[in-house]
Amino acid sequence: MKYISLGIAAFVSLSIVLLLWSVSLKKQVALRTSSLEKEIKIRKKAEAELKKAHNELEDRVRKRTSELIEINKRLAIEINERNQAETQLKAVLDDLEKTNTELKDFAYIVSHDLKAPLRATLQYNSS
Repeated sequence: MKYISLGIAAFVSLSIVLLLWSVSLKKQVALRTSSLEKEIKIRKKAEAELKKAHNELEDRVRKRTSELIEINKRLAIEINERNQAETQLKAVLDDLEKTNTELKDFAYIVSHDLKAPLRATLQYNSS
């Protein structure tokens, strides 16, 4: 009987130890679960903020891209206008150079024609 009461005592002691260990384990699981829930909330909040920042950045990129497309269109128009103006200026410059050459030729002819009577008069006077 002594062995039976020792076995019962050992069983009761073991049951108490298991019960205490079980309670301790439940507390540890509860603490770890609470800790993980807090971490999950923090990560979800960070994820939401990151998604919001991403969406805002995407909106800014779309807006800026639209602005740049419009600016490029205006620049293309301005480049075209400047090229046309440059072509017109070259045409006017060529015309002015031609006119200037014609005026020089005319001035030479007029000068020659006006000097001819003077030369004749000078030759007459010197003879």
